Amino acid sequence: MAAISKRYAFLRPDQPDVDVSLPSVATGPAVGSSFGVLRFGDLEVELNDSNVELLPEHFAAGSAVQEDEITLRTGWQVVVGRIDGRAGRGHCFGIKVGARCLLGSVPETMPLETLAAWLSDLHITPTDSGLKVKPGKAKWSAGRTANLVVAVRLRSGQSSLLDIRPALRRHGRSRAGVRVKGGLLSRQGQANHPEYLVLDAAEHVVYIIASSNEALDEIAELAAGVTVRNVVS
Repeated sequence: MAAISKRYAFLRPDQPDVDVSLPSVATGPAVGSSFGVLRFGDLEVELNDSNVELLPEHFAAGSAVQEDEITLRTGWQVVVGRIDGRAGRGHCFGIKVGARCLLGSVPETMPLETLAAWLSDLHITPTDSGLKVKPGKAKWSAGRTANLVVAVRLRSGQSSLLDIRPALRRHGRSRAGVRVKGGLLSRQGQANHPEYLVLDAAEHVVYIIASSNEALDEIAELAAGVTVRNVVS
């Protein structure tokens, strides 16, 4: 029996929401973040929909300090700060949308005025499952897939990440693996890199990544019981 079942949204409106069911080895609500890459002219910008509480962490990762807050013509509030402080190597930004925040960064080649105009061109729709973003002049990058990352806490206290991506419809798709509840499960990895599990489902590919090499039995139990399904509206 699943301990947790929760709905999550991809940033891209052309991707349906998913229902993620976790087995009883998981505890507490699983926190999700969705990612997508927009192309603005020749520039690709990765956007991340996360909980607004992660805004300071996003700025810290870019060595940026929250310097200013601007209001887009759409009404959304945007926190901005220069990457690497006075060096001014671009800007980090976070658009506040209720309890969620749309995070990203741009290089110094994009002035703040251009960034504000570009962000104002994004139609952001908050839902109970997450944010949906429909660009106006910008386009979703054809070479970068959308993905959803769900952080799962396990009984032992360790954590695992589920990296969920739409399955590619390709001929000759490998069907190797062990049949489990959610699809075909296999182990992958490269030399000098930690191994990870891959759940090959009908509509998605799920990469199951452990935070450490401890309690691997729990990770295997999680992988054997997780299911990811499209939500039919």
